Amino acid sequence: AIPVFVMLPLNLISNDNKLQDERGLRGSFRAIKLSGATGVMGDVWWGLVESNPKQYDWSAYDALVKIVADADLKMQVVMSFHQCGGNVGDTCDIKLPEWIRTPGDAHGTWYTDREGNITKEYINFAADNMAIFGGRTPIEIYRDFMQNFVEHFRGYLGSTITEIQVGCGPAGELRYPSYPLNRWQFPGIGEFQCYDTNLKESLKIAAEAKGHPEWGTPPGDEVGHYNDQPEDTIFFGSAQEWDSARGQFFMDWYQDQLLQHGDRVLLVARNVFQETGVKLAAKISGIHWLYKHPSHSAELTAGYNNAQGRDGYTKFATMFAKYGIILDFTCMEKRDDLENYYTPTCRCGPE
Repeated sequence: AIPVFVMLPLNLISNDNKLQDERGLRGSFRAIKLSGATGVMGDVWWGLVESNPKQYDWSAYDALVKIVADADLKMQVVMSFHQCGGNVGDTCDIKLPEWIRTPGDAHGTWYTDREGNITKEYINFAADNMAIFGGRTPIEIYRDFMQNFVEHFRGYLGSTITEIQVGCGPAGELRYPSYPLNRWQFPGIGEFQCYDTNLKESLKIAAEAKGHPEWGTPPGDEVGHYNDQPEDTIFFGSAQEWDSARGQFFMDWYQDQLLQHGDRVLLVARNVFQETGVKLAAKISGIHWLYKHPSHSAELTAGYNNAQGRDGYTKFATMFAKYGIILDFTCMEKRDDLENYYTPTCRCGPE
């Protein structure tokens, strides 16, 4: 039999870190148990638990995990290091901790698009090794959070809590925030998110090392805007700049930043959770729109260099396998015919 886990509401824990409607929740969990489902899946929000550095308030989750155990259900826990609010299906507004946002503003550690718009859903990968948050780097902060979770919930690990999904980016997915809902509409191409000072410097260094310093700036107007179609742009359209030597250098660099971040986070997670009896998972975004265009533009802006003739996912799968991480791929339930029936211009290819 295939184990079935029911996704819990994103706003099950209130913004003041309280479990809502415990009595109703007990009734719901009894019904889930009677249905034959294996358990539930829920987010543990970093922005709620660690409102002050290294001070972890697990009280709401203590109550939740106990109710899950009392119902004889299993639980998959998501380590949610991202903001809730601004993505498809978000029903709450949980920001990153204030003690992260303030130095983040001061040091420019947010994703930035070509127009200068910033996204604060998740700390920019370029800041992974910057010890600017009370003397800790983001990777150290994620490690400490997960380690404290293990210490606090050790009695439930491997029994009630059977899987940990490690958040690695916006919406918990290992990707760039290339299609924020306040600027993007389906099925737009999205935009590259590498115009902050730190990532621009990284690109400059990579181009000089390649022997092409003239490649050291990210693309300009030729890449278009969030809601363009590939044909509206020079980069993704008939000029096929994505397929030029410079275009592929840029796309490889852009994807490599994502891969390096995933490697750092998953290595730490593996080290923290090994020998606890839980499985580890992480999520790749199933960007299925514009898949049937040669450029795969929506995947490119998200960090997956899966353009025609290239394999954008093997490196991610290899990295996951290296650390024994289950690869969760979204949109597996979608069908080509249905997606293209409702939006013929989307050129979807989820299958």
